[in-house]
Amino acid sequence: MTLKSIADGLKPEWSPDGQKITFHMKGSDGYYDVYTMNPDGSNQVCLTADKPALPGRNIGCASWHPSGQYLIFTAEKDRHAGGSALSHPGIGFNCDIWLMTSDGKQSWRLTDLTTKMDLRDPTPVSAVLGPHFSNDGTKVSWSERIGPGGKWGEWALKLADFVPVGNGGPRLENVRTYQTGSQHRYYESDDFSLDDSKLLFCGNIIAGQDETEMDIYTLDLGSGQVQRLTSDGGWNETGHFSPDDSKIVWLSNSGYSADTASGGKYWWEQQRTDYWTMNADGSAKTQLTYYNKPGTPDYLSVGGKRTMAEYATWSPDGTRLAGGLVIDNGGENTIDRITLIDLNR
Repeated sequence: MTLKSIADGLKPEWSPDGQKITFHMKGSDGYYDVYTMNPDGSNQVCLTADKPALPGRNIGCASWHPSGQYLIFTAEKDRHAGGSALSHPGIGFNCDIWLMTSDGKQSWRLTDLTTKMDLRDPTPVSAVLGPHFSNDGTKVSWSERIGPGGKWGEWALKLADFVPVGNGGPRLENVRTYQTGSQHRYYESDDFSLDDSKLLFCGNIIAGQDETEMDIYTLDLGSGQVQRLTSDGGWNETGHFSPDDSKIVWLSNSGYSADTASGGKYWWEQQRTDYWTMNADGSAKTQLTYYNKPGTPDYLSVGGKRTMAEYATWSPDGTRLAGGLVIDNGGENTIDRITLIDLNR
């Protein structure tokens, strides 16, 4: 296995033909935008900056339609109470789901969630995360904050039918809500199985489980049956199926200690994560990277700095991963880096 840093940015995802990677990156204005690039990091093109049809704030978390013609993403509302710190991609407060052509020339808003407009407004703050298409392109799944509660609010998994451009769309219709488990706090929708029968998600759905403890699950969309795939008591997030459905890559802080009661400090002062793989049934869990283990080549590649491996996706042929790294650069400063992992070397 070899690792190669190819670009600044986060949340990389391969195009269906393997010729492009989409990602988001923070600009000089302090807001994130959506880009595409070649898999070697060349030919970076910003798709969302200075587009009058789009809100001019944080835009990110883009995911491909299986045709390669469209990207679905989140965009911060142009007006809401408070600042933009919690509207960054990957946090998602005060955001909506949007669709655009993969060349960035046309865009459409797919949701218009109500949210708090000033501090006196009783409307709950809304949020959306992780919109992505089913493999047949007919469904969209995401997670959504639906009300207050717990540390981060009450969330739910959402699934909707996608009506494409040219057929009276684009739009989302027949929206379904799923809140599995014995407590309904945080959920994150991550991927569909190859036949679209199962949704891969993560959440803290066990009674008494803190938001800083999360596991990977599958939800059978037909039967409603839930299968728990991780159970180490730590932070397990952003699972993705390999192209043949046999394996899952995800991030975990397994093996690294952290004070889960310390609130924000847990994330910015202690959190460390690496990539792991497992079989689709949860067996054969294997640590893939060692960014936080002193003396390893991975540790040296990030300069020995505390690192949070985040979203990673497989290339269409299953031989490579593209993953984002958040590298601690002192205080609240971070380096956002995209790395390719060649699994055959």
